Formats: sequence, C-alpha cells, structure tokens
Amino acid sequence: MRNQYFDASFAQTTLNTAGYPGMGNRRFLSGLPRKPPMIPALLALVIAALFTGAALYILVAEQPARLLIPEPALLVQWRRAYHGGTAMQGSLAVLGFLCAALAWWLTGRTGFLAGGLVLVANWPYTLIVIMPVNRRLEALEPSALESSAAGQPVRALVERWGRLHAGRIGLGGLALLILFWTLASLTVA
Repeated sequence: MRNQYFDASFAQTTLNTAGYPGMGNRRFLSGLPRKPPMIPALLALVIAALFTGAALYILVAEQPARLLIPEPALLVQWRRAYHGGTAMQGSLAVLGFLCAALAWWLTGRTGFLAGGLVLVANWPYTLIVIMPVNRRLEALEPSALESSAAGQPVRALVERWGRLHAGRIGLGGLALLILFWTLASLTVA
C-alpha cells in the first residue's frame, strides 16, 4: 500500500532537481551550490573573539586584582602573567591574521584582509607602544622593592601598562567587528 503523505520517488526527484543531493545520490557534493569555503573566515572570527576576550579578561579581572597586592608580589605576578599572555595573544594574532588572509584569498572580500591586518596590528602596537613599559618593568628586581618608596614607580608602571593594554582590546574588537561584518555580508549575498 502506498503512503499518501510521503512518496519517496517524488521526494527524490524534488531534492535532485532543487540542486541538493537526494537520499540515493552517489555524487554527494555534486549537486550542492558552489559557495566559497567559510571555514577560514569562521576560524578568523573565532580567533579574533578569543584574542579580544583574553585581552578583556586581563584588563577587567587580572589587572585590578594585581593592583591590590604589595609591590614585590605585584611585579612577580605581572611577570608571570606577561610571559604567558605574550605567547598566547601573540600566537592568536598571527593565527587569526593567517586565517583571515586565507579567507580573503578564497573569497576576494577585502574585509577579511582588513580584519586580519587590524588583528595582527597588535604586534607593532605592542612593540612600539607597550614594549618600553615592559622593558622597564622587566629591569626591576622584586627584592629591591621592599620599601614603599621604591615600590611606587612599579605600581605606576603597571597601571600605565594596563591603560596601554586597553589598546589591544580596541584593535581586537575592531578586527572582530570587521570580520563579523564581512562574514555576514558574505552569507547574505
């Protein structure tokens, strides 16, 4: 007896003529519409979000907690966090740029390249703007900061470092918005 609500041959024909693979189609991807690969674009977006989220976490959670501790411990904690954060955020910026550049190459959308360039701009920003403060903090010895007068420059430098670090959030957030807008325009078009 034939089911009046579902006719498999009709469904197979409808799916195949609509350009999507039917249940018995052996060439699975042959009927799919051709769209540029979006995996590199999505990866660039996710990496930019991770970068921005990490920078935001450092600014709103780690930095205020760091400023509550005495100067010798503050310097030790800043150094540990700085070395770990440098490896993570530097890698994310480069990897995000590479994914965005690949998305640009595959799609031809300059927004992906622009977003990747803004994300990797954290490298020159860090080297030119933040690195002088980093070097001054790295040159200090925690054991020499026992007196409160010797510790005041450290606190001021770490506070300045926090204000400069906010620029990373700005660059990461801008890259995130550019990549999101470009990806959204790609999926709508």
